[in-house]
Amino acid sequence: MKRLITLVVVAAFGFGLAGCKKSPEQLAEEFIKLFEQVADTVDKNKGDCKKMASEVSALLEKSKKLIEEAKAMKGKMKPEDNKKFEEKFKPRMQAAMKKMMPAMMKCATNKDFQQAMKKLKM
Repeated sequence: MKRLITLVVVAAFGFGLAGCKKSPEQLAEEFIKLFEQVADTVDKNKGDCKKMASEVSALLEKSKKLIEEAKAMKGKMKPEDNKKFEEKFKPRMQAAMKKMMPAMMKCATNKDFQQAMKKLKM
């Protein structure tokens, strides 16, 4: 989970380095909201792995630009900035992970769900 939080923090700060007009905090907020939407979608569909996979995939496809920007900027973050963002967003990331963990465990071997979650990998 720490790795995932770090990736989100790196992505969030990376947006600011990309020359976007939004502040790093605004961009981090966008990414955290996306992650919370994924958690809500996973939790909502916890009884149906196929539906869960389909809805998560659609959400992540719609957010493809945001995810690609995060991937592009990964690794350009200074350690002190990483720590600042991690502290700020860690509680929300942990809450989202806790919300979706039971359903993710149930569907972990579902091929469609695995493919959907690959879209979020950084």
